[in-house]
Amino acid sequence: MVVRPMTDLLKKGTACQWTQEQRLALSNVKQLISTSPVMRPWQSCLLPYSYSVEYKPGHTIPVADALSRLPLPDTGGAEPDDDDIIALVTDAAADVLPDAEIQAASEADPALKEVREAIRIGWAGSARKCPATLRQFFGVRHQLQLRDDDIILRGPDRVVVQAALTDKYLQVAHQSHEKIVRTKQLLRNLAWWPGMTRAITDLICDCQTCQAKDAVFSQSARPAPLQPVPLPDRAWSKLGIDVVGPTVGAPPSARYAITVIDYASKWPKITLTPCVETNDVISLLSTMGSR
Repeated sequence: MVVRPMTDLLKKGTACQWTQEQRLALSNVKQLISTSPVMRPWQSCLLPYSYSVEYKPGHTIPVADALSRLPLPDTGGAEPDDDDIIALVTDAAADVLPDAEIQAASEADPALKEVREAIRIGWAGSARKCPATLRQFFGVRHQLQLRDDDIILRGPDRVVVQAALTDKYLQVAHQSHEKIVRTKQLLRNLAWWPGMTRAITDLICDCQTCQAKDAVFSQSARPAPLQPVPLPDRAWSKLGIDVVGPTVGAPPSARYAITVIDYASKWPKITLTPCVETNDVISLLSTMGSR
């Protein structure tokens, strides 16, 4: 356990002595925090810059943002990272798409050839000044880098996929027929290309296996079909009764309305009443039946 040297100091009867062992444990904790998956998006954004991560104790921050201390709501869409599943997808991708195939497709792709040139010599000042093929990469230009074999990466390890290989990457990420959110999470740890999110959505919407599975699970959520009511053969043989209210701003004697309609003639009857107890409804029906 990384923090064990520090937690041992909290035991009863233990002298509090901050030694080299505790300092090393604290340094390891800082290193783990700075390299955790939570920091990965920041590492991609800060890739073009030279920076260092330093720990700042909370008491040294004079004005802390209270909202940043609140936990995020659980929306059910995001799932925790699963190292085993990510490793499985990465291994499958390595079998289907070796580096040699990726490199060959990258060299043959004219759009990625322009991206490599822009990475080497620099990007234009704005997207409008870029060729049409580069505009879709302009928003992530600071996260793009070249490997020694000229394969383009976004961030530390996400391969920028060529148009000729997008279908293979989609099939690798969707081989277990996960839902849209999970498939996006798996593929975003593996690769990137412009329009990837839309391509994943279209793939799953067109996947017959996923649609059949969704149809089975959604049977219980489907609304029941409307049942037609047969027309009565005579008037006042079948009535519909409903209570409306309480009505805001109405007089105390008219807070509720008891509505009665005859199914055969569609004749309505409305009675205003201060309350809707059982005796009130019985009195109304008795009065109507005696007329």
